[in-house]
Amino acid sequence: MYNITFNERNKQYLEQLAEGMAEYLTKEENVVFQREILENALQYTFRKLYGKQGLDNAVTVHRNKNSYVIPKWQIVYIERDKRDTYIYLGGAAEPLKVSDKLDDVDRWICGETFVRCHNSFIVNLNYISQYSKTNFLMKNGAEIPISRSHQKEVKEKFLIWESQCRF
Repeated sequence: MYNITFNERNKQYLEQLAEGMAEYLTKEENVVFQREILENALQYTFRKLYGKQGLDNAVTVHRNKNSYVIPKWQIVYIERDKRDTYIYLGGAAEPLKVSDKLDDVDRWICGETFVRCHNSFIVNLNYISQYSKTNFLMKNGAEIPISRSHQKEVKEKFLIWESQCRF
C-alpha cells in the first residue's frame, strides 16, 4: 500500500486533470458513462480529497444580484479597472466581471498561492510562467505588472511558494 501526500499544487493539478478527462470522456461517442454520473463521481472524489477544507478552497463573489462560488484553483488573476473587478479563470474565454472591490477579494482570497502585486492586480502563483522584479508573465500570456511598493512582499511570497512546491 502506498501513501500519497497532496499539497495545494497537487490538488490543483488533479482537478485540472480530472476536468480535462471529464471533458474528453463526454465528447467521445463510444463512452458508456453519462456526464452526470461522471460529474458526481468527480465531486465525490474532490470532497474526499479536500475533506473539510472545501470551503477554504473557494471564494464567493457578486455580480448584479447573483452570487458565484469560484474554486480558488481556477482563478488565474484578478484585475481592478476603474470601478470594475475582473476575475480571469483558467480555460475561460472572457473574464467574470464582478461588483466586489479588489481589497475585499484580497481579504477573502488570502492564501499561500495568491499575492497582491499591484494596486490593480492579484495573481495566482500557480499560473506564473515567468517572474521578474517588475512583472509576471502568466501561462495564458498576460503580462501583470509588479509595483515598486509590492516588490518586497511579492518576492517573499514567491520564495515561500516556490519552496513549498518542490516535491
